[in-house]
Amino acid sequence: MLLLTHLSQVLNQLALTAVLPQFWALPFLLFLRLVDPSSVSKWTTWLVMTLFLGSPYAHPIQVGWVSRNANAVRSRAVGAAMYNMCVQGYVLPRPVRSFSSPLLTCPKEAASSHLISTARTMRRRTSAGTPSC
Repeated sequence: MLLLTHLSQVLNQLALTAVLPQFWALPFLLFLRLVDPSSVSKWTTWLVMTLFLGSPYAHPIQVGWVSRNANAVRSRAVGAAMYNMCVQGYVLPRPVRSFSSPLLTCPKEAASSHLISTARTMRRRTSAGTPSC
């Protein structure tokens, strides 16, 4: 990680050095895809997996890149927060599973978005009578 960051500073090429870990992983991914692990030694598979998982990490380069592109403290804070959300997986689409789905009383509400169901709930609360599906 430190050597990769130092290399990016010496070459003054952030994008090029941030792509190097992808090229590092390619031969190991090809080995794992094309070779049957039961046909080779356990130690060979262990070595390939260790080298694959020990790939250089370009995180400091990308954080520095976000910081350099920010013109003010406000935009730097927003850019750093957005980068961290993307890296940590908060922005990824999350499937709704049975245990994490909201408790809805009407199947029509399940198909609508959150904003539409909120508007319907507000409309039902203001109207007289019991809401029906």
